[in-house]
Formats: sequence, structure tokens, C-alpha cells
Amino acid sequence: MRNNNNHSKLYICLTVALVIIGSMLIFKLPVSLYPSVNKPSIQLTFYYHQEVQSFYRNWGVKIEDSLKAIEGVDEVEGKYQQGSTKFIVSFDWNISPEQAKRDVAAIGASYQAQLPKNLPPLKLGFYDPGSENYVAIKSDIYGAGELSELLARTLEPQLKEIESVSRTLISQKYEKVVSVKLDPYAMLEHNVDLDDIMNTLHRNEFDKRIGTLETRHEGDMSIHFRSGVTNLERLRNLRVHAKPGVTLRLADLADVSINQKENARFFQYNEDDVVVIAIWPDPDANQYKVATEFQRLVAKETHSLGHVFVLNDPKKFIDDAIVNILIALLVGMLSAAIVVLMVYRKFSTVMLISISMPIALATSIISMSVAGVGINILSLGAMSISIGMVVDGAVVVLDSIQVKCQNRTVTHRLVFGAVRDVRSSLITSTLTSVFVFFPLAFTSPMTAAILNDLALVIVAVLISSFFISAYFLPSLYLLVFGGKVIHAKSAAQPKNIEKASGFDSLVRWLFSNNWKRVSIIAAVALYVGFVLVELPPKLKAEIIAQPKAEIIDVGVSFAKQGLGSDEKVKILAPIRQKIQDDFKDSVKYVYSDIRANSAYLSVHLKSYKDFDQVFSALPKSLADVKEETSYSPWITSALKIKDHPSFSILFTHENEEVNRQLLASAYQFIKTDERVYKSKAAPKASKISNQELIVREDFLNQLLVEHDYSQSVDSLTRFVNYTASPQEVFQVKTDEGYFPLELKISNHKYSTQDIEQTPLHFAGHNLFLQDLIKFEEVASWREFYSRNSKPLFRLQVWMAVNDQQINADLMADLKAHLLKAYSEESLPIVVKDMQQEVRQGVASIKNALFLSVAIVFLVALYQFRTLTNALIICSVIVLGLSGAFHALYIFNSTLSLNSMLGMLILVGLTVNNSILLLDFFLREKLAGKTVMDALCEALKRRMRSLIVTNLTTVVAMVPLAIGFGAGQDILKPLGISVVLGLAIATLLTLLVVPALISLKSWDKQEELTVDLPSSKPA
Repeated sequence: MRNNNNHSKLYICLTVALVIIGSMLIFKLPVSLYPSVNKPSIQLTFYYHQEVQSFYRNWGVKIEDSLKAIEGVDEVEGKYQQGSTKFIVSFDWNISPEQAKRDVAAIGASYQAQLPKNLPPLKLGFYDPGSENYVAIKSDIYGAGELSELLARTLEPQLKEIESVSRTLISQKYEKVVSVKLDPYAMLEHNVDLDDIMNTLHRNEFDKRIGTLETRHEGDMSIHFRSGVTNLERLRNLRVHAKPGVTLRLADLADVSINQKENARFFQYNEDDVVVIAIWPDPDANQYKVATEFQRLVAKETHSLGHVFVLNDPKKFIDDAIVNILIALLVGMLSAAIVVLMVYRKFSTVMLISISMPIALATSIISMSVAGVGINILSLGAMSISIGMVVDGAVVVLDSIQVKCQNRTVTHRLVFGAVRDVRSSLITSTLTSVFVFFPLAFTSPMTAAILNDLALVIVAVLISSFFISAYFLPSLYLLVFGGKVIHAKSAAQPKNIEKASGFDSLVRWLFSNNWKRVSIIAAVALYVGFVLVELPPKLKAEIIAQPKAEIIDVGVSFAKQGLGSDEKVKILAPIRQKIQDDFKDSVKYVYSDIRANSAYLSVHLKSYKDFDQVFSALPKSLADVKEETSYSPWITSALKIKDHPSFSILFTHENEEVNRQLLASAYQFIKTDERVYKSKAAPKASKISNQELIVREDFLNQLLVEHDYSQSVDSLTRFVNYTASPQEVFQVKTDEGYFPLELKISNHKYSTQDIEQTPLHFAGHNLFLQDLIKFEEVASWREFYSRNSKPLFRLQVWMAVNDQQINADLMADLKAHLLKAYSEESLPIVVKDMQQEVRQGVASIKNALFLSVAIVFLVALYQFRTLTNALIICSVIVLGLSGAFHALYIFNSTLSLNSMLGMLILVGLTVNNSILLLDFFLREKLAGKTVMDALCEALKRRMRSLIVTNLTTVVAMVPLAIGFGAGQDILKPLGISVVLGLAIATLLTLLVVPALISLKSWDKQEELTVDLPSSKPA
């Protein structure tokens, strides 16, 4: 006896120790909105002076081919614009983000080394929209330029020290440059040409890389020449050796000074200029920790400088989403406790069952820590889902103990004997609930990556729950009630099953003859068949529901390039005012990110609830805007998976102009169609005006008879280039730091006519540029797209409703529209289904579902020994699935990985119901009762357990099904599928399982010889 008591105390002490360890570990788990997803995308940006098409032909194709050749690269997409090209390198699943970044950086560096040295360096970073921390600051003390410099000195170094930060930004209103403005008349007077000056500057470049030393033991070592220009005065006094015997200083030919140049990119909060501070975390960073440290540093360094406006705060979004899930978790636990109280009507019993919930969750934290699972909306959602399952085991065990001990003195033998009576069903139900998640290991990488955390947490909670139900709860019961007599009153049955004779009569009436049994089974089969055949195709498929957006980005492309900041603000001001006037009740503020040739107006809403209305009305509100506009939702801390369109339309005509015209016409038609949620055209159908340089060939041929023609023309075009605009040559070290040196010929050129009037010494003659060249204005396309080295003309379409017939009707209407202007033969259109990855993910979890059913069947077959018993147990699975599909259809939810996971959970939950009924029926039948008597007794004895276990699971998940806050849609499909699926399945189980049991012949002894503990009284 003493040994038994010691065992009970050991179980309690062990549980308390595990709870303490789990409670301590929870504060060390990483916190984010979603689990880390290893499918990195890297953005690589090159800068150049070539014409766009020329850069694509000479460099772009080679760069894309090299990037595509990197191991693990899925696709490379290039966006070519005048002056820069952005490559988005998308990798496959389960590729290390850091390795991906290193591989892309190596390719980028190899091509950067081949481009002219005076070009700006490439930019490299993770393409991870939505995860950045963004704030803006407006100061009443400092101007934007001074504030930028101050923050760059004090704050930026600290931001770069934050662990797992890949990139930082403190916007600069102005950029300091060393300006060398050449006087063309002075050059002419002293017979100096541009090449003389360029050679002088390059000879005096500071920190010049001159080669590589190959060593035997240390590898290749770069050799740098650190002599050269180290201050502004030395730069002015550089000697320009133009002709023998003549020595000139650079200051004799140019004005050399440090100037402030206004940056092409600046920011506004409503109409006020602001300085922006931002960081981008690594993909696998602890986003919550990074955001917390970012906010601490910003607050510390800016508290006395001005007003700080938070533009994008992942921490707040994560806080809100997780708090809402925690509320759902607590409401679920409270609801489950209330259900237990209503059924058992005894506070001590309620406390015993309710205490199992927090203990199971606390102990599961240990498994989460070992498995590397952090705190996120899916892992917390898994805990909320598991609450009802925890109560299930506790109710079954406590119910058995109370029945066993009624009117008897509570002893260790009685309590653990009662546990042994239900251990087989408890083990089977736990195993079936755990095993249903094993097939997730064989799903698509996307499915496994997204659902891994959720499945691991549920399994951890279930295993903890089994230990608590089988060992801790009985030990605690002994501690509380040991040595006491439990009277029948404390284990009173619910009123609705107290009148045994009435209940027996109902059971016998329903299941006494074959006609009624077959009718029940046939009616349920018809319902199940209708739901499973008709409803799934009508559900919208998606990977996983994203949270509601609270920001809408309005993209504005300026019709003209090279506009000044005042001109850009003048264009954007009425657009911003129109948004604020039309949506004043919904819009909090408008933040403007104004760039060289485009701008993004980020419309921040007061509530996510306003998103649908504002997003649909914005295009109509801004329909009269002359500039090209685009609209897209901005989701803070969105799951890092591709937002797949419903389909893409590719235009593949041989002629680029035809493709662009078709794309433009299709885009204008599609974007105004009410069936379309949003659309995106690549490239955009806008042109820019350029000046084409034309060399006067006849005059040059006469002039260059005794000169190298090609070299002379190169020298001439270089002179025109430096005359048209300042060009960066290299970095100069000054007393104030490193600044770019910009060289320009003259400073008063505002038109092509002014450029043509610039004098120069060329081929031994003093001439004006107009003698050698002329300009012609031409229009060229603003941008050019390429994918995997092939030109791309694509229209992406996101449909408002996922229906294949609606998609087909839209395509038919689009084709009819295009045929009004084009012939059938000139419409080489390829419609590409972009939902393939979504369908693969859903299909893979469907396969996991089928495999789970097979595993559950094998477990049931092993435990209950006969094929018919296993079939009776597994027959209820289709009831849960049909209930889930019906629920998703009724509430207009989606067929996503989450809702399919809910169905996977239902496999274990519904089977547990049939296991409980069949298990007790077999006990009663083995005791010698008739089939109907055993069935009546099984239903009476297990009705309370079934009601409590299923009702607690349902009410615990109702908060998830209802949803709270901006992140409510993430787990809502899962909650809907489980709550209503389980409710429908439970009701139908109480009809179908008894009908199947009563239909079967139980005369054979082998049908009863299952692995059941002894039911003899202890």
C-alpha cells in the first residue's frame, strides 16, 4: 500500500516538475506571427547607364542564366528600367536563406566587377515585403537634412548591431558629393580634353585595387594602393598633364567643392516631409525580438528630436494576433470547464478535469523547445485546438473512477483498476489522434513547412494529456478523496439519461428491426454522398488564409522622368487629398514613398474591417487621375509564401509591340471587371521620352581621316555623357568622410540645345557639339520584364470567386474584346493555371488524409482484432469529413491547408467516439448480455462521456471559428471545419454506430475476444 502511495506522489511530483520546466522555457521560445518558412527569395539590383534593351541583351540574359544555374533556384525574374534592373531570385523549399544569399551575392559580385567602375554598387537583400519595421520622424528642431545626418551618426550603427538584421535604412534628404564642374571654355583654352582629366583622376584614386596576390598558404589576397587624394585641397591641386611643358591644376579647369545633392527618393507623412527609419530582419529571425529592440533604440535616440509615426509595426501586429489567440485559448478553457460543471455539477470534479488543461499545455512546452517550435499564431492555435482533446481523456478516466468507486472507500487499487478498465480505449484514441499527423511528413514541402509547428504542438499536447489522464489525475484523485467513501449522489447521472426505462425504449424502438437500421444508414449515406460529391468543387482553394490588410498601397507612375521634388509633390497632392476626402471615415493617414520616377501612397486604414470597402472603391475614386495607378494590399508580417493569382495570361507573339498592345488592352478590360479582385500587368504600358544621340557621320568621316574612328567616337559620346549630367567616378576620402566624386562638364545645361552649344577640342579642332552630333526625341517603353532569360508579357488575375466556370466566362469575354481589334491568328495567348502549387498542397494533405484513415484502420484492427469491428469504428470518419465540408460551404470559408488539417484532426476525434461506444458494448456483451441490452447499457454509460468530451472540444474551438482581430482569418477555416464537423459527426455517430452494431451478428465468440481489461469488480 505504501509503495502504491509513493508511486502516486512520484507522478504528482514529476508532473509539477515538468510544469515548472515548461513554464520557464516558454519565455525562451522565439516569437513570430508565423513559423519560419525556408523558401527564400533574394533581390539583386544592378545600376547602369546603358539603354534598357541594350543592357538586357549584353548583360541581363547572362546574369539571369548564371542565377538560374545556382543549385535550388526555382525561377529568376528581371524587371528592367532605365538606369537599374532588379532580379528576384526565387529558390525551392528547404533552402537555407543565408546560403541562398551567399550564392546570389557571388554571382552579383562577378558581374559587378565587369561593369564600369563608376557605377553605383549593386544592392542585395532578402525579398521579404511586410516584415520590415518602419517608422517616420518629423522634427520641430532640425530640418530633414540635419535630422538624417544626426540619426545616421547616432542611431544607424546601433541598428546594424541588432542580431539577425539584414538591412537598415535611414533616409537621407540630401547626399553629400564632391562636385567637379569642368569649365569647357577653360579646357578649350588650355587644349585639355576629357580623357586627360579622367586619367589624372584615376591615377590619384585613393584605396585603388591594383591586383590579386596568389599565396601558397593564405589563398588569394587583394592588393590595394592607399595613396592618392585624401582631402579636398589635394584634389584641387592635382596636376593635369595635358601637353608636354604645360602643367595645370585641376582648380584651373574646374570648380571643386562639396555640395549637397537632393536625393531622388524622399518621404512624406500626409503633406509633411519626414525622415524614415527602417530595418529588415532575416527570414528566420526572431521577428518579435528584433522589433522590440528596434523600438527600444528608436525611442532612446529620438525621444527629444520630434514626433515619431509608426508606419509598419510587426510587433504590434504579432501582439494583437497572439493576444486574440490567447483570448480564444482562455475562453475555450473556460467554456470547457463550464460544460463539465453543467454535466457533473460538482466543483471538485470540475477542478480535477479543468486542471488537466493548463498542465498539459505547460508540459507540452518542453517538447516544443526540443523540436525548435516557437510561439506563433499556428502553435498557439494548436494549443487552442487541443483543449477539448485534453478534456476528453480526463473525462473518460474520471468517469470510470467515479463509477468504480461509488458507495465504496477510495483506494489505490480501485482508482487504478478503473484506469485499467479504460486504458485500452484511452491508448487507442490517443494513438489514433497522434497517428493521423504522421502522414504530414510525406506531404509537399510547402504543406509540411506551414503545418509542421501546428501538428507537432497537437501531438505534444496529446502525449502530455495521456500521461496526465492515466497517471497524474488518478494520483491527484487519490490525494483528494483517498480513504473516503464516494456515495452514488456524487456521481449522479444527468437528468436526460436518468430514466433508464424511457431511454431503453427509445434505443430499442430505433434499432430493434432491420428496416429502421437500414433506413438510418441509407439516409446518412445519402447525405454524406451528396456533401462529398457536390460541395468540395464549390469551395475556394488557397494555401492558407492571410490576415486582413490594414494598408493599401497605391502605386503612381509619373508620366515624365526626371521630375524635381516640387513637381512630384504637386502631382501627388491632389491624389492624396482625394483619398482623404473620399474615405475620411476609414483613412488614418497617407504615407508617401516618392522615388525617381514613381511613388507609393500607403493608405493606412483605421481598421482592417474597412479594407474590402476601401480597396474596391479606390480605383473608381481615382479614375480621373492622369498618371498610371495600381492598387495592392499590404499585409504586415504576412506568411512568406507566394500570393498565387487565379491564373496568368501570357502573350507570346513574335512582335514585342503586338504583345505590349495586347497586354495593355487586356489589362484595361480585366481591371474594371467586377469578377476580378485584383490584376497586375508586367510590363506596364507606359512610355517615356528619351533623346537619341545621332552622330553626324559625313562630317566625322572627313574629320577623322588620320584618327582612330571608333576610339574618337567613344571619346565623343563620353564627353556628351558628362555634359548631360553628373557622373560618379569613384569615392573620395575627405576630412568629413568618404563621398562620391561626381564629374560634370559645365553647370548650366537645361536642354539639348544648351548641350549642343558646348565647346570642345576634338580631333585637333575647336568645335561645338552641334557640329558633331544632334538629338532626336524618341519614345521608349518605361520597363521591360524577363523570366529565366526570356522576355515576359504577363497579366496576372486574382478572381473574387474561385469558380472554374466564372474563370472560363471571363476569358471568353476577354477574347471577344481583343478580337474587336485583332484577328484570331494574332492572338497567341497562353492561359497558365497559377493555382498549381495551391492544388498540389491541398492534394498532398488529401493524400495525408487518406493515409491517416488507413493508419487509424490498422490501429483499430489491431486493437479490436476483427475486420468488421475496425470497419464499424472507421465508418464515422466520413461523417466528420462531410460535416466539415458542409460547414465550410455554409460559412463561405475556404478549402485551405488549415481547413484540411481540421479534417485530419476530425479523423482522430470522430473515431474516438466510436471506440468508446464499441469498447463498452463489447464489455457488456462479453458479460453475457443480449445485443440490445448491451447496446442500451453502452449508450447509457458512455452518453455522458460522449456529450462532455465532444461538447468541450466544440466550445473550446468556437472562439477560433468566430475569429478575433485582423488575424482572425488565419485559423478560422480550421475552427469552422472542426467545430461543425465534430458536432454533425457526433449526432450522426449516435445513430450510425448503434445501427451498425445492431445489424451485425455477434454469435461468434471470436468477435468478442478483443483485448479488454478485466471488468470484474475490484
